[in-house]
Amino acid sequence: MTIGLLSILSLAAIAIAPGTGTTYRYSLDPVIGPDAGAPLSDESKAREWTLAPLEEWLRDRLPKLCPGVESISFLHTTRRRIGARSDAATTSREIEIKGTTEYRSAAVEAVLAGLAAQATKPVRIHATILECRTEEPASKRGRADVVLLDEWAWRKARLAAEREAETSPETAKILCAPTLAVESGLRASISVGDEIAYLSDFAIRQVGDSVIADPVIETVREGVLLEATPIVHPDGRSVTVELALTIANLVRPIREIETVVAGNAMTRHMPEVRQVEWKSGPIDLALDRAQFAVRGLVGASDRGDLDRQFEVYVMVRVEDAPADRREGTVVAADSALRIVIVEFEASLAAQVSPGDTFGVFREGKIADLVVDGIDGRIAICHTSAGAPPAKGDRVR
Repeated sequence: MTIGLLSILSLAAIAIAPGTGTTYRYSLDPVIGPDAGAPLSDESKAREWTLAPLEEWLRDRLPKLCPGVESISFLHTTRRRIGARSDAATTSREIEIKGTTEYRSAAVEAVLAGLAAQATKPVRIHATILECRTEEPASKRGRADVVLLDEWAWRKARLAAEREAETSPETAKILCAPTLAVESGLRASISVGDEIAYLSDFAIRQVGDSVIADPVIETVREGVLLEATPIVHPDGRSVTVELALTIANLVRPIREIETVVAGNAMTRHMPEVRQVEWKSGPIDLALDRAQFAVRGLVGASDRGDLDRQFEVYVMVRVEDAPADRREGTVVAADSALRIVIVEFEASLAAQVSPGDTFGVFREGKIADLVVDGIDGRIAICHTSAGAPPAKGDRVR
């Protein structure tokens, strides 16, 4: 058995138990994220943890792109600097491939290098989501269809649907037209809608001889949630996109329930939300034909007497990677004070100034940062929105 460790594209091989197959191991850090530690010693390893989108793509596509791939597994390795404290641990992602006699490591290296080259390219996904009424029940309709279109046919079909919504608002309407900006291999989402407050219950408390019923107010959300994960292929000429769409509609009027609280007649609300969910699965698109329509998506209406039919028009565009890419790594964070310390390379730190804004990324974007000050390679920042960053998160 031979084990190889690829850092970018340099492969070092060690022969172990020849004759039982050949196993190669490659670092995925250049593809998915930076590896902050070196020199390193292993601390712990875990196999088959929750896979990143690019890892799922590799598991499915690598055997088709590279002959001789027999099996694929992924490793999540926690490491620490030799002699360092335990809080200096870093993580890295690796792919382990068992190959047959037809396996060629150079082919896998070329795929990984291509993915790394595409990883910084911004991808814009625009979706126009329309609703129309139909007399035909959902039970008589087929599953939603994805129809690939060239740009002219896509724009013509979307324009016709938008005009119908303008001229016949009683039967058709545009729910929203969001645009997602995300880098290749990351997952992003956008929510468009409203939160509706309602009286859900009463909290009883005793004050002296009096019984007081305090109203309990909760909220329910209606609207559209769109999630998208694009992966630009190593050749840079095609892209795989996965979409997940949730459309939630609050039934009006909200149902009222009469109840007795502390001997008094009260009314509370019980909202009903009718939800439509759709997942596309992987959709492969050539970049010169990266448009499609989703048709036949049906869900129950908010009135109960008609069904709702949805049409979704999606356009995907891949842009060139920015020339002045400023990327750093979170080295410390205090969630209570919302302070985040970010380290940049020296050449990039010179381009960072107080007031600059950055995004924090894990598998997808989790937070926004604002730079308060810069000291050499270290930027002192605070979070302006999102979840608390953690050590090792990427900043750009």
